[in-house]
Amino acid sequence: ICEMFGEASADRQVMVTTHNPETLRYVPIESVLVVSRDADGFSRVERVCDRPGVAEFLEQELGMSDLQLMGLLGGAR
Repeated sequence: ICEMFGEASADRQVMVTTHNPETLRYVPIESVLVVSRDADGFSRVERVCDRPGVAEFLEQELGMSDLQLMGLLGGAR
């Protein structure tokens, strides 16, 4: 399914939401956005690759799905 989303996104924007950490194994980190709520209740969107420490964890052979399971990608409150 992720491959089909990648093909479809070649000429249009595709947005997929999921709580399934396994999905993160199949998409490039640059494509992953986390939506969370700030202290005032407003939505905040940030790229996972811009979060401090994520690149270091991925260099240690941990996948994004592992980071999500550990709660290090944010988005859950």
